[in-house]
Amino acid sequence: MTNNPVTEALRLLDPKDDSHWTTDGAPRLDVVQALSGVSDLKRADLVALAPQFTRESMNFGPLFTDEGATDGAAPEVDEVEQTRLALVAKQKEIDSQRAKINAETAALKKLQDEADVLTRALEPAGPTHQDNQRSIMAFLAGQNQVRIDRHNIRQAALRGIDPASLNAKSPLDQAMARKRQRGMNRPPVRATQV
Repeated sequence: MTNNPVTEALRLLDPKDDSHWTTDGAPRLDVVQALSGVSDLKRADLVALAPQFTRESMNFGPLFTDEGATDGAAPEVDEVEQTRLALVAKQKEIDSQRAKINAETAALKKLQDEADVLTRALEPAGPTHQDNQRSIMAFLAGQNQVRIDRHNIRQAALRGIDPASLNAKSPLDQAMARKRQRGMNRPPVRATQV
């Protein structure tokens, strides 16, 4: 231990007590003066003695000796702080794993894109809009030719036949048109008187 009263006063500061610290985390000069008994202590003297001493360094870093160097003693860290440090370490590990996964995903996507390009190179070129239009026009021309061929076959079959001699009625129409002899000339029914 040291004999410097200012260093001893710095060790007595409570990091949980807001009245010992300024808003930026530096020790309050009036508190250090009261604890050390040195009334003419100035901020420059305090910074020269312990340039890195703050509320956080008291929690996490080593304590300072008279010369401003560390004396090798590890600070006491409460359970909440240990849990927080463990959480920070796990979060860094998670971030590291996530970065590896993202890199692997990017590499996989690049390989998939290259495979897609090669697959498209192997496929025959698909029909274009003009090819589709030509196909439709060729189909319609073929259908017109079929109609013309049917018409010519009908015309050849009807050549030499007199249309007046053809009976255009179906057998059913012919049967319905015939007059029956029986039952057609019945006498009218007379009204009977009762």
